[in-house]
Amino acid sequence: MKDLYDVTIVGGGPAGLYSAFYSGECGLKTKILEAQSSIGGKITLYPKKKIWDAGKQSPVSGGMFAKRLVEQVLTFQPTIFTKKKVELIEKRSNTRFVITTDDGVMHYSKAVILANGDRGDTFGCTTQEGIFAAGDNICSEGKVNSLAGAKQDALRAVNSVKKYINSAVSRNSHDILL
Repeated sequence: MKDLYDVTIVGGGPAGLYSAFYSGECGLKTKILEAQSSIGGKITLYPKKKIWDAGKQSPVSGGMFAKRLVEQVLTFQPTIFTKKKVELIEKRSNTRFVITTDDGVMHYSKAVILANGDRGDTFGCTTQEGIFAAGDNICSEGKVNSLAGAKQDALRAVNSVKKYINSAVSRNSHDILL
């Protein structure tokens, strides 16, 4: 049987990491696919810059903010792949997505959160149930089900994923893996 995750998060920046944390908190089997060589996102480019809008925190350096966020995420032991650029997302059934990375590897998931920053790429997947967006992912005309920005919004996106998985499973209890 192929390794199936409840949710795969495309992007390991702050929005993706918050989404992974809340997914773990909800007990969802979580995978992060990050195109760069490490997780943390653009915030890691400015390790000494003070971050003032980290939500209910005193100003903290970018380096410390990223470190704390990564430590928080690792609490729930998500599977993390770096240097994995997503090329294509395909929906294969009501409860199965196949995410193909640039090395030809296929990743299997019940739902997907796009947290790939300001690129706004949906990887060929348009108006589809089970695709959600987090952070600065730019999607128009309702092509993505949910848009999340801050950590509170990441929680809402994860709750939407959880509801989607539960409703899809109850509708398709006989659905077999790809």
